[in-house]
Amino acid sequence: MTEFHMIVEPVGPGTYRAMLGGQVIVKSSTQPFLDGARVLAANGADASDIVTMRHKGAADWSLRSQIGTAAALSVVDRTGKGGAGFAPYKAFPADKLKRSANNSEK
Repeated sequence: MTEFHMIVEPVGPGTYRAMLGGQVIVKSSTQPFLDGARVLAANGADASDIVTMRHKGAADWSLRSQIGTAAALSVVDRTGKGGAGFAPYKAFPADKLKRSANNSEK
């Protein structure tokens, strides 16, 4: 089993950059741990491998999971139900990306 140690640092209000071994794997995200796990999975990491996350300058990790578990989740707003929570990940449909890009060019 392999362990991947991700370091995150803020890049804007509520957004973070995720790095692995000094290389940026997520440029900006509100959920860098989960997005980073998806990047690792897409690049061949085994679902049972471990990913940890710590904030730049911190000695201890803040999150730890199997890559497959983290990659399968998203953070959702549950206002009125205790704040944020986890939900199954749903990729943004490619056709909506194309429509959005076409609309922004007008």
